[in-house]
Amino acid sequence: MNDELETTNQNGFHYVLQIIQQGQSKVLVKANEILIETYWAVGAYLSEKVKTAEWGKGVVNELAQWLKKKEPEIRGFSSSNLWRMKQFYEIYSSREKLATLSRVLSWLHHTVLIGRCKSIEEHLFYADTAEKNRWSVRELSGQIDSATYERTRSADLKLSPAMKKLPQNVEEIKVKILAYNYHDVSHIACKVILGKIGEFEELLITDC
Repeated sequence: MNDELETTNQNGFHYVLQIIQQGQSKVLVKANEILIETYWAVGAYLSEKVKTAEWGKGVVNELAQWLKKKEPEIRGFSSSNLWRMKQFYEIYSSREKLATLSRVLSWLHHTVLIGRCKSIEEHLFYADTAEKNRWSVRELSGQIDSATYERTRSADLKLSPAMKKLPQNVEEIKVKILAYNYHDVSHIACKVILGKIGEFEELLITDC
């Protein structure tokens, strides 16, 4: 009887823990949204000031020092980070897809993308794929290190036009395959041509 009561209590305890964890997750999501909105607004203001030649790099450096002196407890507004906010706004504001992604990825994700992507196309690819696959910052950096974007583009060229005839979800499977460092594109191409779509999933766990 006591064992049954203990089991019932444990189930209840786990349920309460689940509620707490879900609440904490919502708080983190909301906090990130507010942080991104703040950095976006700061970036927009800096962009306008620099564009109209009212402010230069020296003034932004002064701003960073002034903020540090005025509000010592405020973190994240160093000179380099202020410039990232300006870049963030300029890169994302004119591109609807990126503007949408700006609110769902963390600021650390954005700093990696801004600092390491060489083109808007690469930036969009990694931002979109990171959101879909829920990559951590470390996973995102690892995918950039392994040149997933370049290998995906190469695969696109080698598999066209066959890939264009396949469902869109196959593109996501292909990205996963490349992310696992499979390089035998010809083997993948054969499976595409033969129409063995189901075998794509097997490639995620089976060596080519």
